[in-house]
Amino acid sequence: IKSVSIGKNVTEIGSSAFRNCTGLKSVTIPNNVLSIGSFSFGYDNGFNKVKDFTIYGYIGTVAERYATENAFEFVALDKKHAHTFSEWKITIKETCTKSGIRTRICSRNSNHCGKRPH
Repeated sequence: IKSVSIGKNVTEIGSSAFRNCTGLKSVTIPNNVLSIGSFSFGYDNGFNKVKDFTIYGYIGTVAERYATENAFEFVALDKKHAHTFSEWKITIKETCTKSGIRTRICSRNSNHCGKRPH
């Protein structure tokens, strides 16, 4: 499975619901979901992030919050207040023992930035 769309009747996604689904690269979350547990998406069984994981959802919902808190790509399905981000830039280079960090800045609010492992 490469992508999942959560049903309209789902209001809660439990912790680790899709953890270790390493082939899963994206999830679409409707705005009726009110709660997403820790490590629900985008992590393998060792709690490592799945590379290039994307969350599709609505601005101001738990989908956007989960994406931001976990430094996953977020694509807004409601474009009226969509944020536009700059390209990813390496801010901390990775080494043999540590992951690096990539960041990007929002065009609407320079204090709102995304971070993800490099």
